[in-house]
Amino acid sequence: MSRGHLALLLSGLTLFCVAETSSAHGPVERVPAVWQQQARLFVPDAATGEVVVVDLPEGNIVTRISTPPFVMSVGFSKDGQYLFAMRGKSTDRDWVTVIHTGFDTTTGAARVPRVVRTFLGSATGGEHDGYLPTVGGKNAVFMEGTGEIHVFENDQFDGLHEVKVRRYKLPAPDHTFYLEAGDKLYIGMLAKGYVQVLNRESGKQVARIPGCPVLHGMARDEFTHRLFYACQGNV
Repeated sequence: MSRGHLALLLSGLTLFCVAETSSAHGPVERVPAVWQQQARLFVPDAATGEVVVVDLPEGNIVTRISTPPFVMSVGFSKDGQYLFAMRGKSTDRDWVTVIHTGFDTTTGAARVPRVVRTFLGSATGGEHDGYLPTVGGKNAVFMEGTGEIHVFENDQFDGLHEVKVRRYKLPAPDHTFYLEAGDKLYIGMLAKGYVQVLNRESGKQVARIPGCPVLHGMARDEFTHRLFYACQGNV
């Protein structure tokens, strides 16, 4: 190829690149990344830390969200907008990953879910029937490794703003079983074998109900408002 042809070819490539670059920085049509779904399923893989997101009823995998292994439990916020992926006991750093579900449970509008926040916990737990526990209507997480309840003062976990946390101190680190009635918090302690009763406003202990060895499990009778705790050999 002669020098003249080579110069002409390079000149043409330069013009093409300039035109392509110019086009890339021009206005682009925005396409709404939203669709309608009946339901959305989140499946944590404890071995890898992935949370697999499946749209129903088609069963299409929307995405696989990578979180630190090993996920032991998950729980939705009370409004269903956020999923907390929690890990603990088998790792030295019990990270809690907060995922925006990308799904509006009232309208069925669906988007790709995303990780919005991560914070360090300590043998986290307290979720029941797929949801986080609530204290006075606010989302909470039990830090069983340090013996605390962390209550989130607002429900907006995405963005750069601060999420304020109120802490309730428990008598000791333990596996807990929690119910709320009126202005009282009832926390069953597995190893301690008693139910600690706290005033919700002050956080102070108002009673301690002993005599429940190996306490594991709880239930509420919605008709009589009685609380039941399962003990070794009795209730």
